[in-house]
Amino acid sequence: LLIHTRTHPPGPVLTIYGLLKLLQRPSLVAIAIALVSVSLSLIFLNRLFRTELDSSTADFATFLFVLIPAIQVYYLASIDALIASLLLGALYFFLLPQRALSLAGTVMFLAAASFLTFGFLFILPVLAGFEAVRDRRLTKSFLILLILGVLYLVVYMTLDFNYLRS
Repeated sequence: LLIHTRTHPPGPVLTIYGLLKLLQRPSLVAIAIALVSVSLSLIFLNRLFRTELDSSTADFATFLFVLIPAIQVYYLASIDALIASLLLGALYFFLLPQRALSLAGTVMFLAAASFLTFGFLFILPVLAGFEAVRDRRLTKSFLILLILGVLYLVVYMTLDFNYLRS
């Protein structure tokens, strides 16, 4: 635990600690993580599927996603499931055509994921590359990075937590 808190963002430890204080039993913490992760993943995955598939095919593909053994195993009590759900949400919002909603949702889900893992950085070039190919500009990606930077600055100034140093 001491090594993890020195080399990772504070989100995983704080999430488990908060859920354990709230729910009092590790089994309930596992169920809570699974419920939140599965719910978010199903919602966002289904909405992403519906952009390319008819509704019945999208619903069936989403159902098949839940049947994948890795989802059934790792979505129970794994912070990684929560991270995957948040990144899926960020992708969904990034692809929305409504500019304000897209920007706000993407930043919200990326910020939440960033406090759980440094691995959120891997989705940034994917989003930027998609925007560069589709729109031939990087305006949204730049705004997202700017807003995240301001958020980290506010966190540093209020909580004295330096995300870059961690």
